[in-house]
Amino acid sequence: MNRKLKKTLDQLRSELDVLSIENLQSTLGGEGAADCYFQCLSFITGKSVEEIQMEYAMYYRDRTGNSTWSDQTAYNIVGYASGVESTDIQWLMDNYHLSGGVAPVGSPDGSYYYDQSIALLNYGNGNGHAIILTGTTIDGGYHYIDPQVMATNPMAPEVSGVIFGNDPRLMGVYGGYSPQ
Repeated sequence: MNRKLKKTLDQLRSELDVLSIENLQSTLGGEGAADCYFQCLSFITGKSVEEIQMEYAMYYRDRTGNSTWSDQTAYNIVGYASGVESTDIQWLMDNYHLSGGVAPVGSPDGSYYYDQSIALLNYGNGNGHAIILTGTTIDGGYHYIDPQVMATNPMAPEVSGVIFGNDPRLMGVYGGYSPQ
C-alpha cells in the first residue's frame, strides 16, 4: 500500500466512530452508491445519486451528532459504508416531497416517466429493498423497475416485472413527486 493511501486511510479512521453491530444490522437497503433508496430517488427526481447521498450525509451527520466529521467523511460513510438506515426513510421521502400511500394509477403499459412511486419491500431480518412502481397492469398489479439492478446489471431479468398490492413483502409506497 502506498504511503499516500495509508495516510488517507489513517486520517479517515481517526475521524470515524466504530459502528456497532446493532447499527449495521439496522441498516436497510444496500451499501454506497448501490443503495436502492438512493437509486430510486435519483430515478424519480432526476438528481444524481451523489447529490442525494450528499444531502442525506449532511442530515445523517447532524442527526447522529458527529459534528466533527467533514462533509467528505460524512459522504464517505453514507456513500460507501452504511447506505440508508431504516429510521431515516421517512426523512428522505419528506425531503423529496413524496407522500405515503400514493401508488401509480397510470396506464398499463408500464411507462417509466409518469406517475411513478417508490415501493418499500421488507424481506425480514432487517433486510429490505426499494423499487419503482411505474404503472398498473390490467389485472390489478403494478409494473416495476429496479434502478439498483439497472445500475449494476442492466441485463438481469430482475430489472423489471410485476408486483401485486397483496404481496406480503410490500410495506409502503411513496409517490406524488413534483419538483419544488
